[in-house]
Amino acid sequence: MSTTITDIFFDLDHTLWDFDKNSEMAFDRIFKSKYPNIKTEDFIEKYVPINQECWRLYQNDKITHQELRYNRLKFSFDALNHEISDIEIDAIANDYIEFLTDNNPF
Repeated sequence: MSTTITDIFFDLDHTLWDFDKNSEMAFDRIFKSKYPNIKTEDFIEKYVPINQECWRLYQNDKITHQELRYNRLKFSFDALNHEISDIEIDAIANDYIEFLTDNNPF
């Protein structure tokens, strides 16, 4: 009987890749270039629990992926008392996904 390994699976989030740090760095890049009046630390403090709750709702089929993507940002800006348009939220969501892997160590 052969015990040849054919596949190895890694959980990149939090194991080989610090997702939380990369997420913060992506938002920091966005805020420094487009919203310098927003402190990344203040945003992250509001965003993390809101994002976790949105993911919980999404995983339980209570909201759609589009609602997850929108709500986690909209509710975070609302918690900061920062008015933001839907167009800006969409742009931030796109930039966030684009910038998220820029600090990937691989």
